[in-house]
Formats: sequence, structure tokens, C-alpha cells
Amino acid sequence: MSDWPRTRRTLILPKRFKERFGGNVCVAFFDADQTLRTSKSGKPSPHGAKDTEIYSHCTAKLLETSQKNFLLAIVSNQAGISLSLISEDEVNESLNTTIEHFASQGVLFNYYDFAEQYDEFRKPNTGMAYG
Repeated sequence: MSDWPRTRRTLILPKRFKERFGGNVCVAFFDADQTLRTSKSGKPSPHGAKDTEIYSHCTAKLLETSQKNFLLAIVSNQAGISLSLISEDEVNESLNTTIEHFASQGVLFNYYDFAEQYDEFRKPNTGMAYG
């Protein structure tokens, strides 16, 4: 098993959470675009790994949040998928690039998801938190 999710809607729960906190945990949700990363092309969202530019200055705050016993989650509105402006593969590739970059800096995300339509899963609604 990996230290971070490789597919969306897969929760990676560290052993320390299972032992120490039982069923009660705090989750810090971070928006992907313009919070943790941007696109090199100037598009609203990165189209794949090569178009992903990571905001490395986030690393210290993410580490601090994790050390305060929060699970870390990335969420993103990606309605461009349903409009055929971006592919689901490009979205997954960019999110995995983002997660892998931060993992290389010691920041382990526990969950990620994206809303590919204009529905209850789209932020600021809470659908992704219950996906």
C-alpha cells in the first residue's frame, strides 16, 4: 500500500489516526487550482503533468497542518471534463503530480477528489467530503 492515494476517492488513513483518534478525525481540505498549483499554460487547470506548476511555498504550512493531526485532502472543481475541455486522465495526472511533489517534501495527502460536473459534488457544496 502506498503512503498517498493513487486514485481518487481512496482514503489513506495512517495507523496513528486509527490508534489514537478512533473514529474522530479532523480533515483540512485544500483546493488544488491556484492554492497548491497552477497551470504553466495559463489555462484554468493544468492539463497533465507537464502543465502543472506546484506552489512549493505551501509546503511548510501543509507540514504544520499535518503535524497538528489533520488529515490532508485535495479537492477541485473540474467541470471542464463534462464540457470536453479537459480529460479525466489529464486531471488525474496533474493531481497525482501535485500529490507526488508534496510527498517528496514530506507532506502526505490522505485523499483527493474532483467534481467533473455542475452538481452537489462541486465546491463549495460538501459532496466531495462525503464521496
